[in-house]
Amino acid sequence: MPKTEKEWNRFRVGRPSTRPNWTEPDCVPLNSASHYTHLESGFTSLREGVLKAGLVYDESKLNTERIRVVWLSPNNWENAGGFRYGNVGFDFKWQELIKDLNSYWIESIAYGTPACRILLTANNYDSLFDRYDATLGDGPWWFGRSTGKHYWNENYCLEVMFEGDLELSRSEGVTISSHHRRYCSLNRYNLNACPDLGLDRQKASGFFLARIVGAKMNTTILTFTGRNGEGKIIPKWNLEMGFSDLLWKLHKDVNFCGSLRSNDSVTEALIRAICSAYSYRHSDEHKKLASLFVSKEEFWSCCRNVVGKDFGLSDPSSLGID
Repeated sequence: MPKTEKEWNRFRVGRPSTRPNWTEPDCVPLNSASHYTHLESGFTSLREGVLKAGLVYDESKLNTERIRVVWLSPNNWENAGGFRYGNVGFDFKWQELIKDLNSYWIESIAYGTPACRILLTANNYDSLFDRYDATLGDGPWWFGRSTGKHYWNENYCLEVMFEGDLELSRSEGVTISSHHRRYCSLNRYNLNACPDLGLDRQKASGFFLARIVGAKMNTTILTFTGRNGEGKIIPKWNLEMGFSDLLWKLHKDVNFCGSLRSNDSVTEALIRAICSAYSYRHSDEHKKLASLFVSKEEFWSCCRNVVGKDFGLSDPSSLGID
C-alpha cells in the first residue's frame, strides 16, 4: 500500500445523488446508529438504564488493549435474513453520539461484507491508532461541512466502537427486529444455545412486550407511542404488532373456565404474572393462570387495559383485539 494511501480509502463514500427520490448506496445519510442485543440482555439494559461496555475478543487489534466498548452500527440487516446480534436495537442519533469525541480508524475485517471499524472515544490514542477525519471524505464515513450532513458507504458494514458505557437516556428509542435464522454472534458454535435464533420481529415484539408488562418497566425510552391529529396518545406499529402477537399467544389453547372479569381487583397483578411466565417461555404456567378468567373477551379486555395503562394510551381500545 503506497504511503499516501490509508486502509480506509478503498471504502470511501461517494457523493450524494442528484436524482430525485434516489439515494446512492455508497452515499447514504448517516442519521443514527444502533446497538443490537438479545432479548434477555436487552431487558437487563433497560432495567439498569445503560449499555455496559465490554472488552473486544475477536480478531480485532483491540483484543490486546484494555479498551472497553459498546458496538453500534447504522446497518439494517432486517431484509438480509435478520440480525445475528439479537432482536433488540437501541437507537442513537449520530450527531449526538459523536459530540466532542475523537475518531480513530481501527481496521477493516474481511467478512462476506467487509467491516470498517472506527473507535469513538473521549481519550487521546494518537500513539496507538490513526485519527479518522470524517471531513476529508476519503473513507466510509463522511461529514460534509458545507451541508452539515453525515454520510456513509452502505456497501460495507460500518462498525462503531464507542468507548465506555452508554447511558440509555441518550437513546432516541428502541427497535425490535428479526434474529437471523442461521447465525448468532453469541452462540456461533452452538446455535441451539440461542433461544432467540430465527425469532422474527413480530414474535420478538410479543416476548419483549410481555417482559416489559410483567416487570412493570419504565416505558418512556421505548417510543412505542405517538399522537394523532387530536393530540391523543396512540400506539405505533411496533406496539400494535407486539400486542397482537402477545394477545394471540396468551389465549391460544386456553380453556377459560374461571370467574374473573376485567374489572376485578386482582386482574392487573394476574396479567403481569401471565406476561412474565410467557416471557420466560413457561407456557403451561401462563395458560393455567389465563384460564382463571371467565371468557376470552374478558381476558382480552384486561390485557388491553394493563398495556394501555403502562404505555399511557388515551384509549386502550386503540390496541385492538385481533
